Amino acid sequence: MMVHRPNFAMEAAIVYAMKTPQVVIDIEMAKRAAAIRKVLMKKATRRNQSKINQRRYRAQQKCTTDLLNQTVIQLRTDVARMEGRLETMKLAIPPPLRTFEPECNVANEYFRMFVYGYNLDPACAQHTTQFDFLNSTMSPDLVIMGNVGLDKLLQQWVLYVNTFEAFHMELHQAHVVSFSPNVVVHAQTTLHLRISRKSIQLLFPHLLNNEPLTQKLIGRVLHLYSQQHFIFDHHGVVQELGTFVNTTLALVNLLGNLDDVLAVIGDFHLGENAEIVVVSTDD
Repeated sequence: MMVHRPNFAMEAAIVYAMKTPQVVIDIEMAKRAAAIRKVLMKKATRRNQSKINQRRYRAQQKCTTDLLNQTVIQLRTDVARMEGRLETMKLAIPPPLRTFEPECNVANEYFRMFVYGYNLDPACAQHTTQFDFLNSTMSPDLVIMGNVGLDKLLQQWVLYVNTFEAFHMELHQAHVVSFSPNVVVHAQTTLHLRISRKSIQLLFPHLLNNEPLTQKLIGRVLHLYSQQHFIFDHHGVVQELGTFVNTTLALVNLLGNLDDVLAVIGDFHLGENAEIVVVSTDD
């Protein structure tokens, strides 16, 4: 058998309600309703403000996008206009002038590299450098001293080094004198050549019986004024190397009197093209 216990809280509420006047109850209900309405209004206001903010953001985004699109279109128009102006300016500007610096550099480097002659020692680095320079800047079919081929130039360098006790090539100036149909560089130099008995044997063999004049020449320096021209092909390679030397003036300055000059120059084996002519002594 179950025993029902009294619910004192419920009974207290019923007693309170019975004792509370109706006006108080209505006021409480009104307060609660007002609070609920206030909460609902706040929620509605927030939703409305959120919608307004979203519309404003979308409007700003659209405005920004439209502005960017207009800017891109304007930039494309400006770029096209500038490219057109650039092409017009390119047509108006003349092509750069040819300086011929590469050809002048070749000539200047030639005189710098061979200022003291040609190194004949194949084991020496200088010999390799000089040989490689000639092969890279001179044509294999080089025209020189009435011959064709780089071997003639190398042969003459060997003769100069073996003929004179000392060799010094002094460059005074080098400049372009022609550019059509080929670039031509003209150079002015002085060859300082110290004479030895071997020099006399090779260049003045007829003086070997003239000991006084031979002694007058031994140890002296022949200052030989020289003009050289380098003719280049269209690839910047030397295809012709020409030389002119004033041997008569050099001998006059060396000996000082006409009789000795005439005696020496009668069978001088150095041509006006600076070629040392080797004469065979074989019968």
